[in-house]
Amino acid sequence: KIINVQHGTFVLGAIRTRKDDPWFKFFVKRYVWGFFEKQAALRATVCVAVSLETKQSVMKYYGVLHVVTIDNAIDTHKFFIKDKIQIRKKLGILQNKKIILFASRLGSQKGASIIYSIARKIKERDNECIVMGAVFGQKFSKESGILGFDNLPYEDMVDVYNASDIFLLPSRHEGSSLSLLESMACGLLPVVSPVGLVPELKKKNLFMECIVEDQTVDAYIKQIDLLLSLSDEKKEILSLKLREYVLERHTLEIFENNYNSLIKQVIES
Repeated sequence: KIINVQHGTFVLGAIRTRKDDPWFKFFVKRYVWGFFEKQAALRATVCVAVSLETKQSVMKYYGVLHVVTIDNAIDTHKFFIKDKIQIRKKLGILQNKKIILFASRLGSQKGASIIYSIARKIKERDNECIVMGAVFGQKFSKESGILGFDNLPYEDMVDVYNASDIFLLPSRHEGSSLSLLESMACGLLPVVSPVGLVPELKKKNLFMECIVEDQTVDAYIKQIDLLLSLSDEKKEILSLKLREYVLERHTLEIFENNYNSLIKQVIES
């Protein structure tokens, strides 16, 4: 008996990044990786999707009906809200700067072209905002407009989230982003594209000020400026709501209970 976990289908990912990927990469993702992923899903006793969007994608592109949704989870005891002033002192970051953070691999799927364009535009526009990247093993040139957290241990990411003002994730395709959940657990205000778990937030009319519908650089900068212009009181309220949402749906305890229940059902079926 097999439980197959789907973190977002290769087929939908290929379709969404087709304009940014060379034809060969699109072909491999869409027809080669997609083929084997489909076979794995069809052979399984049950498929687990990490978001409702992923579930719908598995059913649509792979013709699989036995799909359940179990949300991704993070350790909310490790990722939590800290005092920003103290964390910035610890990291040596100026208190008067507005930090826009992204923490993901740089590729077409993650919207790399949008990230670079946002960084260059913000660098040209003012000196108050800084785009910083926490990408392991990634070096950034001065021309990119991005400052990097060099040699950063993963254990320090909780401090990086808490030192920042905005979490940027302009992904073309996601299953359910762990870095987004980590940042939300730290109360960091996100500016995100409507993919992965974000459509579920839209459906519930949650955090609408954080979601960018128009996938253009100007639209992202407009949304960033909007969140930065909120009063400290409104930012704090939104920050607490973000963490509360993660605590209600994405803790390791909930994750463990859901999988134990599913495994028991599969064994007994």
